[in-house]
Amino acid sequence: MTVSVDVGDRFLLEMLFVRSAWDLAADLPEVDPAPAQGSSRLPAQASAEAWSERWREAWHRDWDVLRNEPRGVRAPSWRAQFGADGLDEAALERWITDRTPVSLPPLDEEPERQVVPALRKAWEAGLESVVVLPLRGDWSWTASPRCLVVSDATRGDNGLYAAALGRFARGRIAE
Repeated sequence: MTVSVDVGDRFLLEMLFVRSAWDLAADLPEVDPAPAQGSSRLPAQASAEAWSERWREAWHRDWDVLRNEPRGVRAPSWRAQFGADGLDEAALERWITDRTPVSLPPLDEEPERQVVPALRKAWEAGLESVVVLPLRGDWSWTASPRCLVVSDATRGDNGLYAAALGRFARGRIAE
């Protein structure tokens, strides 16, 4: 049984930084912890509503590419699509760096080791990867037939994580 766990997807973290720093509307929980935005400010070229819509479109486009393309293929990053205007790149890099663990916990302390029965059922239903995002509270989303996305809080709580894996497994088996 092999399931990859990604806690540091730079493209997605960049998107979440932009959303938080510019206070954009999105159908996701708030980023937690909220990044220090530094000098990041919403660019004046468009309204907050227009930037929010651009953000939603870019977010969905990235997930569509992740779901439908071969591994390693990505949609362009936020900066590649819209530039760095309004972004404090040093603040962005600090937030991403602070989120990246310096060392891994012992293998037997990994959250996946604590929920093996639920993880096995999800894997049997097709789970290949778990993407962990810094979002507030218990949150999970089946991004594709192979990918489950969870918040840090969900992965950090054995009961919540097992429940999210169980929902993935039940949803996949029902298809």
